Amino acid sequence: MDTNDVQYYNKDSSFYFEYKQIKSNNMRVGHFHDTYEIYYLMSGSRIFFIKDKMIDVPENSLIIIHPNVLHRVINAPESDYTRFITYFNMDAFPSFLINDFTISPFLKNDYIVFQFTEREREAANKFVKPMIEEALKKETGYEITLYGLFLQYLAFCFRCIKKDHPVIPSIKNPTYIRTTEVVKYINEHYNEDLSLDVLADKFYVSPFHLCRKFKEVTQFSLSNYINIVRIKEAIIIMNKAPKKSIKSIAKEVGFKSYTNFSRAFKKITGHSPAYYKKNHISSTNFAIL
Repeated sequence: MDTNDVQYYNKDSSFYFEYKQIKSNNMRVGHFHDTYEIYYLMSGSRIFFIKDKMIDVPENSLIIIHPNVLHRVINAPESDYTRFITYFNMDAFPSFLINDFTISPFLKNDYIVFQFTEREREAANKFVKPMIEEALKKETGYEITLYGLFLQYLAFCFRCIKKDHPVIPSIKNPTYIRTTEVVKYINEHYNEDLSLDVLADKFYVSPFHLCRKFKEVTQFSLSNYINIVRIKEAIIIMNKAPKKSIKSIAKEVGFKSYTNFSRAFKKITGHSPAYYKKNHISSTNFAIL
């Protein structure tokens, strides 16, 4: 395996990771998933769109994203970068470990962004680099070693969260601010009328200008983003209330037509609502086209 691209997936999906050295290009899709994500930006800088914020993230930063939080990475001026992403499912952890989650600041926010100190960066790499080596060599017992290293890395991240770090602010460019106001409104009012005319009137801009700036800043079309948010909420409801009918869920999240809901659901997840509900497919990395 190329050392520029290393992946590991364990059998029960309790955790997996990806290490990549990447030249240019945006994340081709936005995504959300039902796992936690820890994104360690080892080199380069990236602009992150997370929930309703645009954040210019410098190298040696850690981004922790909770399940079902929509996010996307957008190119920064220096486009080459290296990143190490860990995904994990807290429900798959041994029960005696769960208490450490419940008392950690980790659970207080939908996402956390901070930059490592030089000492923290060195410490993080002492977990990350051996994990990459173990995944490459695959020697006897490597999965046991990987799981142990991962738990140590996770505990290290928890301890870093509790320390004071300089805040990495969201981007204050007027266009970004205006667009993220629209994003926040959609996130909070996804089950209401979000037609183009309604949104344009709400934010005192022309429909054309609203669509153009939204796409320019977020890399999503406005209509597609609205569908993404609604489908994400539908999946959350399906998982929490499996006996609820699909048609009632479609209406609850803002779709006026079940046909439109079904079409949007399949485009975003690759499956029909009925198939998803029956098989309870993991929402990990659903592509947002």
